[in-house]
Amino acid sequence: VWRDRGGLVSNKTKILDKRDFAPPSFDGLPLDEYWGVNYLPQIASRGCYYGKCSFCAIPYGWGNGGFIGHGSPEQVVQSMKSASLQHGIHNFKFADEALHPTLFRKIAELLREENFVCEFEGYARFEPLWSDREFLDVVASSGLKKVYLGLELAPSKSRTLLNKADKGDAVETLENLRAAGIRAHVFCMFGFPGTGASSLSDLGHV
Repeated sequence: VWRDRGGLVSNKTKILDKRDFAPPSFDGLPLDEYWGVNYLPQIASRGCYYGKCSFCAIPYGWGNGGFIGHGSPEQVVQSMKSASLQHGIHNFKFADEALHPTLFRKIAELLREENFVCEFEGYARFEPLWSDREFLDVVASSGLKKVYLGLELAPSKSRTLLNKADKGDAVETLENLRAAGIRAHVFCMFGFPGTGASSLSDLGHV
């Protein structure tokens, strides 16, 4: 909804259908002119498969429910291989709101089966699988180098106010990620209503 010449205009909206999912295209972009280490965006899921965090507006951008669905692991891997072949870039950043562990494992296994050498990173939730060493070894060996995690608050009763509903142990997850050679970028939040003065002291040396 927007204002035009004194009046309000309401645009019609059409939510993306799963059958319309397509891999990203970088045709026409001068990728060889960007400075630094180049990464190509990739996407496996549209929207957030959880999408219920109290503070988050991201799901609303995807329409009712905030989640449209997962793409095919085969399509994702083929997109990565095609983009790498076309542009000579082997680094990727998944733009998913949160990597679904089960889907992501299938992608990692395909990457290993096809001997496609690459490096990538993405966002994840503190799900128990992200603390499982066998799972981490699989995704790390396929090229995962870094994950971004929404810790928001150190584990405490006040964390439930955020409605994160993630069951993973934060300290154990970070320790196991480090042991698997996967870097972690942790997001923190201060001052959310009802949480009081929070600190990260419970995380110790991690």
